[in-house]
Amino acid sequence: MSLEDTQARGARAEDGWIGSRPTAAQIAAFLAIGSVALIMAGVQPVVLGGLVDAGRLDVNQLGWSVTIEFLAIGLGVGLADAFLPPRRLKLVGFVAALVLAVVNLAGLEVSGLGVLVIRALAGLAEGGLVWLTTLMIVRSPTPGRWSGIFLVSQAVLQVACAAGIPLLVSPSLGANAGFATLGASAVLAAAVAFVLPASLAPLAGNTSDEPVLAEPIPKAAYVSLAAVFLLFSFFIGFLAYVEQLAGQAGLTPVQGGLAVALALGSSIVGSGLAAVVAERIPYHRAFLVCLPVFLSVLVGLWVLPGPGVFLAFAGLHGLAWGFCRRCRRRSSSSRTPRGGRFCWPPAFRPSARPLGQCSARSLSAPTRFAARWSPRARAWRPRSSWR
Repeated sequence: MSLEDTQARGARAEDGWIGSRPTAAQIAAFLAIGSVALIMAGVQPVVLGGLVDAGRLDVNQLGWSVTIEFLAIGLGVGLADAFLPPRRLKLVGFVAALVLAVVNLAGLEVSGLGVLVIRALAGLAEGGLVWLTTLMIVRSPTPGRWSGIFLVSQAVLQVACAAGIPLLVSPSLGANAGFATLGASAVLAAAVAFVLPASLAPLAGNTSDEPVLAEPIPKAAYVSLAAVFLLFSFFIGFLAYVEQLAGQAGLTPVQGGLAVALALGSSIVGSGLAAVVAERIPYHRAFLVCLPVFLSVLVGLWVLPGPGVFLAFAGLHGLAWGFCRRCRRRSSSSRTPRGGRFCWPPAFRPSARPLGQCSARSLSAPTRFAARWSPRARAWRPRSSWR
């Protein structure tokens, strides 16, 4: 074992952190920049839906934009984890946030394939910012707790943006409201990056005399990870098109944004409920409980109900998803027969999400998106209020 690894194993603060414990302000900065990086994950229906309604993007390109961005986030996290040491964090955070701001503001002038290009570039920058948050989480004595806090912080920010963009920004900026909000948020993240610590202690790594896999991974681990992969694919595939479904069900753009915000907000409530009962029921039973709820939401939205019922279904979907997401943490981070623990790498979740968009996109197009699924569907047309 190298001297660096020995020092890393021994460099634990008294409270269990690997290396020095970040200050409260630094922890808040880590959570803030990661949450800003993932705003788009929750407001894609509002931001890209506005472009569709303005004629700058079609439904097929919407699905590709979402898919490409999530793949780029996973790639960005993986590249940063592979090539960047945990040093010069202020500079890394500032540069990544500045790039994200420039790319988002460039979206004010693009349409069609240009949107796909800027979302790919944005995803790479977002991946770098998420990587910074991951550095803090994996060095904490309770990574599961900090992961939960990170999920809540990003969900709260997503809810605020999903509800605020249609109400406060869209009336003056129209379809560019989303990109303007994302750009301004990235500028704030660039300023917050200077609060980050200069560096973090290295993690102990494997050497040539230490096998990477100290014990075989059980088959149940692969099954659990596959289930979580599909769960994320389903949720993000649903969320990507919910604003378009809302429009075809007769909801206004503001009501469509409210549906997205309600789904995200309800997921926080679902996570809180799961935190109370998660230890009392096996996680696979929790999944089975959520399955009929998801199916009922899909069947209910298939008929394109009125605004009140549509919002209720959106909230129910978010509630079940939050409950399921909290319980799935036990399935994706479980003990092996010898007492070890398996879990997914940082890029796993962003890489899982594009499958949902690919599946949904294959069943949608501007001329058949709703008509294929509902007798109430009208011909697809832009809503001029976004222009």
